[in-house]
Amino acid sequence: MTFNFDTFTRLWEERSAREQVLLVAMGLILVLALIWLLIFRPVSAFKAREFENYRAAFELHREVVASINTYTARTQSEGAANASAQQPLRTVVGTRATANNLAISRVLPDDQGRLNVWVTNVSSASLMAWLVEMAQNDGIVAQNVIMDREGSNLVSAQILLARTGA
Repeated sequence: MTFNFDTFTRLWEERSAREQVLLVAMGLILVLALIWLLIFRPVSAFKAREFENYRAAFELHREVVASINTYTARTQSEGAANASAQQPLRTVVGTRATANNLAISRVLPDDQGRLNVWVTNVSSASLMAWLVEMAQNDGIVAQNVIMDREGSNLVSAQILLARTGA
């Protein structure tokens, strides 16, 4: 089968000007419909699918990062608690006091593994923060606290500290 261009030209010339315009318009509509159906729709559907895949991957990434941060925080806090549990009570108390800018005036261990600590002229807020930090991070709790007010917002205290479960 061969295409004869002369036959096409003859058929075209037999049509009136109005029919030629309608045939050109129909051809353009057919070309646009083919471009729409064969190119634009598949590309836009692919783009939409890939965007949804990207959003799902992004959400998964956020969940993984959050899980890693949670795991890291738990591991570090457990590691710190285990490390302080292996250190002597006197060392942990002294380290935490230094970190909180508290000057310990006297330390006296007792025969039950507890530690009597005296502090003088310290801010009541920093003293409470120190006690809370040791309780939460190191498992060291105050079993007995005697506080005397020394001035505006300053206290002196005698504190009996022990590890949890001791």
